Amino acid sequence: MLESLCTIEDSTASPAIVLVNPPVATLAALADVVTDRDPVTLPSMGVVAEEATLKFIRKRFPIAAKLAELVDTDRLDLRVGSDDKATRVCVTSDTVVTLVPGDSELLTLESQDTDAVEAAREMATNQFETGESFSLRTPPLSTVRSGLEDRFGAAVREDFDRVLAAVADNEAGNVDAVTLLLLVGCKHELQQYKLSTWGEDVSLASKATFSRAKTELEDQGLLDTERVPPDIGRPRNRLVLPDNAKSVAQPPLDRVCPVLEDKKMVTASEAR
Repeated sequence: MLESLCTIEDSTASPAIVLVNPPVATLAALADVVTDRDPVTLPSMGVVAEEATLKFIRKRFPIAAKLAELVDTDRLDLRVGSDDKATRVCVTSDTVVTLVPGDSELLTLESQDTDAVEAAREMATNQFETGESFSLRTPPLSTVRSGLEDRFGAAVREDFDRVLAAVADNEAGNVDAVTLLLLVGCKHELQQYKLSTWGEDVSLASKATFSRAKTELEDQGLLDTERVPPDIGRPRNRLVLPDNAKSVAQPPLDRVCPVLEDKKMVTASEAR
């Protein structure tokens, strides 16, 4: 359903597609559908949903960062609202699709009846226009990926892609990007200061957030640090992965640690 909708020509209506109360699975599917497409070629989309649904998405970095691509190119506008929580529809200029959650999958009922489409479009547009704007507070995935490669090299970006894929499903997707980046930083023995400075530069998280996450991972036995004496100024910490990290990792990070097993391939001389 989403594949076909994302190929429609942008209409004079704005947005061209309106989603009312889509479940998390639908927004996750939308993120996956548009991942490999140029956002500017997609129709404009408006989503009005319960605040709890949007906040859930915001905490799932693999989903939020993909949707942020659309927001960044003005293809997607997220809003909080919708008084009728039972209504789940997707409306274009000539089609209305009712979303019906089933036991194991989402069922869809499609209609192109002119009167039905017009009524649904008016309802959906009204809810969207009266909704309150919602920010994902997440940079686009392409910004994170290209920034990692530019600052730390292709190998770091490739490992970030691998750990992100390991936790990309809805169940495990609540692992935040800072945690994943710190673990990747351990493999490549990056300096915490340089990694957190970059994270702040791309509006991913503050240095304080990186520091708190680093402390939590240390307490869990998933991360260690080594002092790096600088030529000038205060000493810096290099992130390193303990040998027993895999054995102590708990779900969903137990999916990530095997990806980082070959950490011994990175020598101190290669550390950035």
